[in-house]
Amino acid sequence: MSMSSYGKPVLYNKLVEKGVLKPLQGVIEGDKMVNARHYVAPSGSGSLVENFMQEAEIEPKCSFHLSEVSVCPDTQKVKCSTKTGVSEEFDVVVLTMPIPQILQLTGSIQDCITSQPDVKDRLQSVTYSSRFCLGLFYKQQIDLPYSWTAKYFFDGPCIRFVSFDNRKRQQTNVSPSVLIHTSVPFSLQHVEEDVESVQSVIVNHLQGLMPQLPEPDAVIPHLWKYSQVFKGYDGHPGSIVLNQHPLVILAGDAFSQFPRFDGCLDSAEAVVGAVVQWSKQKSK
Repeated sequence: MSMSSYGKPVLYNKLVEKGVLKPLQGVIEGDKMVNARHYVAPSGSGSLVENFMQEAEIEPKCSFHLSEVSVCPDTQKVKCSTKTGVSEEFDVVVLTMPIPQILQLTGSIQDCITSQPDVKDRLQSVTYSSRFCLGLFYKQQIDLPYSWTAKYFFDGPCIRFVSFDNRKRQQTNVSPSVLIHTSVPFSLQHVEEDVESVQSVIVNHLQGLMPQLPEPDAVIPHLWKYSQVFKGYDGHPGSIVLNQHPLVILAGDAFSQFPRFDGCLDSAEAVVGAVVQWSKQKSK
């Protein structure tokens, strides 16, 4: 994973000192971000989450598909249920998934949303871009005949971005891998199609753009349906308190002015402020 920053140098420096992030090395051709500092997470984006969880001394429970959120006024708890029927109650719930997925949740959370028409309208107005991705993997250590680390393509109808993941992560003596992102218009055109069938179309375009790229040993396709925030929550509040007692907060980069890692940090800070304020009010 790579990211770009325009601010928060103290936090970024701390992550660099811990080895969670590294300044991105190599050439990014076609990069249009002005005065941005680029970083890479050598162990992937999950290492960022793990770092913050460890600092907070949290042991997360993963791989649960949340399907229902209900506010329970009598117990002052929020009941969360998964698709497999696992349920648990919490004092505070913070939801950071893409807005369309929040709007698809069942339970009384929908009553909280519909009872606030302005909030509902703003949530429904949030939109995302979609992208298809391909991962190309090689078993052998081979030299790829391109000098850049990543490149943006603007002329073709299909592919927008290509990066060499091993170069980006500054990993030597490993088999190379290549990441391909399609353009938003291409993705919108094919978003309802089978991912495997779209894969062949992308590969054909890739061969035209990069004819010297060796045939990979494996190709893994993926549809990133909610790729980037296209139109965020109006006003960019960082987060919103959907219900006060018990506390339900909606957050994520859709609520920030900057739909990238900086925006996630801004939203996290807004969540902390809301939880601290709620805790003070509760203790009175």
